[in-house]
Amino acid sequence: MSKPLEKPSNIMGKGILYLTSSKVIFAISGFLVHIGLARILGVEAYGIYGIIMAFLGITYTLYQPGVQTSVSKFAAEDISRIAAVLKAGLKLQITLSIALTSLIFAIAPLIALFLKDNSLTPYIRLASLVIIPAALDTVYLASLNGARFFGKQAISVICHSITKLVLVFVIILLGFKIKGVLIGMITATVMGMFISKNFCKFEDKNEEFGIKKLLVFTTPVLLYVFCVTSIASLDLLFVKSILQSNKEAGLYTSASNISKLPFILFSSFQTVLLPSVSRAFSLNNMELFKKYINQTLRYLLLLMFPIVTILSATSGTVIEIFYSNKYSGAASALSILLFGGAFSIILSILASVIIGCGKPKVSMYFALILFPMDIILNILLIPFYGLNGAAIATTITFISGTIMAGAYIYYNFGALMEFLSFLKISLASMIVYIISIKFSVTGIIIFGEYLILFILYFLLLFLFKEIKKEDIQIVKETLRIA
Repeated sequence: MSKPLEKPSNIMGKGILYLTSSKVIFAISGFLVHIGLARILGVEAYGIYGIIMAFLGITYTLYQPGVQTSVSKFAAEDISRIAAVLKAGLKLQITLSIALTSLIFAIAPLIALFLKDNSLTPYIRLASLVIIPAALDTVYLASLNGARFFGKQAISVICHSITKLVLVFVIILLGFKIKGVLIGMITATVMGMFISKNFCKFEDKNEEFGIKKLLVFTTPVLLYVFCVTSIASLDLLFVKSILQSNKEAGLYTSASNISKLPFILFSSFQTVLLPSVSRAFSLNNMELFKKYINQTLRYLLLLMFPIVTILSATSGTVIEIFYSNKYSGAASALSILLFGGAFSIILSILASVIIGCGKPKVSMYFALILFPMDIILNILLIPFYGLNGAAIATTITFISGTIMAGAYIYYNFGALMEFLSFLKISLASMIVYIISIKFSVTGIIIFGEYLILFILYFLLLFLFKEIKKEDIQIVKETLRIA
């Protein structure tokens, strides 16, 4: 059995710290864009913006995560060939992104027809122009991830986020409205791409890495990510199509935006885990492989569960603080959808483990079950339960996927999170959830309540002996080496 090349707590801890910091800034900047637009544009126009973003979220899955995952995996397995992998990834992305942009531009009227709103056609066409620079940026970031240059990867994401925030509002203030938002987004993406490219100065040994090999691995990953990521956007599109209301779409956009915070904040766990498990598995170091999985899931749930439960319990106040009382009709949908967002990140992490082990088709098969399940649930539930029906459909689908992926990993590798830790974290989260419902406050005072609840939560974990000296030492080491 091979010896571990490094302490999991060091490499993964530093990577998670860097990337989580960048994700926090990404989330805050994105959140500020949404909140600002919701207040400046009004509910209906904000609903149109939300629909365009939901559509882009689906197209994103066709060119980004599949190639990104493949480039990261192959680069991590053999650092010496990273320049060759990068070149192959760029060639593949250029072909895919140009084809996809051309297709969307051509069929934009048909997409608008499905959404029963012909006025969306020019917005869809303009938004499609972001695909090519975003696709290339993906490859550069993936190569940095595969090389485990997490700091450089984080800097690139931060620069992109801040640039987008500034440009969008500058253009909006010039009076360009929704088109201005899209122009700002495209410009920021182009600038972010060049920043990422500047960091990718790898030694070129004039080696070749077959695009076919990359494509063979990418295809099932692409199908998996397309299906699963689409689930997070289909609900809004079905709300628009079935309820035929920009106002309802605007309300659901506000709930959907907040519910994605867990995924945005904690997706760094997935980003760091994939190259780590790929490397451990390729070295046949199963002890390190299992430790990566156990630690990642444990720390993810330990940090994420209280955030999700507390926000869910106070969803009405959260909506009104950030979006105003005009969006209070989305409170109950948000309360449900937050759990869907939590399980979506758990599913993505479990899928990363499966893909990192060289089994992308397994994740693809799960996704091909979940995708039609979500469509059927949306069609059945939205006519009867409105926005809540869409939220229920999304949440049920992600929970089902998490159960399937978790069962597969445990059965094949005997690796997952310790059950006792899961129970302790769940119990502590449930206690603060109940307290936050019974003693909720309104207005900005609620942030003081959040602080008290988080302190109580961690005190409960100390009481349950879930937080140990080893955890404190890992945090100290991570902060010291960062």
